[in-house]
Amino acid sequence: MKKHGGNVMAGLLADYGVTAVFGVPGGQTLPLYYGILDEGNRIRHILMKDEIDATFAADAYARISGGIGVCDATAGCGAIKFISGLAEAYNTSIPVIAIGSEMEGDWLAARYRGTGSQVVDSKEVLKPVTKWQACLPHVNKMPELVQTAAQMAVSGRPGPVFIECPWRPFREEYTGPDYESNRKLASLPAHRPTPSRDEIDEAIQVLKEAKRPVMLLGGGAWRSGARAEITALAERMAMPAAASLTGKGVLPENHPLSLGVVGSLGGNDVSRKMVEEADVILAIGFKFSQNSTYGWTIPRKGQKEIRIDIDETEMNKLHTTDVGLVGDAKATLQLLLDRLDAQRDPTAVEKEIAKLYRAWRKKTGRRWRLTIVLLRRGSSPY
Repeated sequence: MKKHGGNVMAGLLADYGVTAVFGVPGGQTLPLYYGILDEGNRIRHILMKDEIDATFAADAYARISGGIGVCDATAGCGAIKFISGLAEAYNTSIPVIAIGSEMEGDWLAARYRGTGSQVVDSKEVLKPVTKWQACLPHVNKMPELVQTAAQMAVSGRPGPVFIECPWRPFREEYTGPDYESNRKLASLPAHRPTPSRDEIDEAIQVLKEAKRPVMLLGGGAWRSGARAEITALAERMAMPAAASLTGKGVLPENHPLSLGVVGSLGGNDVSRKMVEEADVILAIGFKFSQNSTYGWTIPRKGQKEIRIDIDETEMNKLHTTDVGLVGDAKATLQLLLDRLDAQRDPTAVEKEIAKLYRAWRKKTGRRWRLTIVLLRRGSSPY
């Protein structure tokens, strides 16, 4: 059976475990649509009302499935609308492959101020919000392009990538060599690096000496699949955990050591008090944004910080990291658990958290009832 560029792309995406592509069609990207149809039940296309919606849908798909999200748009005016959704995926490290198109090579000189319809340098527009960008030079390079895009999306610190497929090579017949697809190449996380034993031991020593340790959980903890390890460490060290919005639920919120969300968006008095009074903070895939740290006031002076992150550039960013553990959260936490011989009774901490929450709910219940009464009267509670 003859294959065109769209067949090759759709088949490889399906091999990588992608079951849905979100997008808005255009004449230049129709080969992908025909390729998806030819794949039958392995992969489907979901039509979106807008290209912006397509990127956010791909982002959500990646978060829920634990795999790669894929979106598509036509050349120029379509692809450049990816920017909002890709910015979110880039900042929160979500693996997304955004597929756009381009006019014929001999049209590229017409990019200047719209001389050629839909001729926009999409790669340059999307460069600030993607890890990697590339253009398909020839249909026979399609397997290499898709494979590299998938690997780039999931490797290291995950994130979105953009691939541009001009109309001509997209629709041409594939005549290149046979190719194989390896689903592991597109698995998340792609690799699970770990810190050295000495670094692990240094972190363990700090945890053993801690009187009131607290964990801060971010989106990186979710994407690593570290839920079981985080729960085990919290229980072994009697260590409560607060989360950013993207880390919400890594430690189940009905767990007696869960503090819920911390920060100005969604946080509460209990999580703030426990985090601010901690002597040691163990941050796991946590970015320390202004929202989750009350305007960068956490960590506070005198607090020690152990930081686990796949991205070494996160270490010592904004503030000094006392112990930096560069590695995958799940694998690094398992090393900590394997070498940590300490055990603490969580009963006292759990009772403290429960007492604080009862007081907080009582206080906030009164406050919100008063707010509702004042609003009904047309008065401002502020």
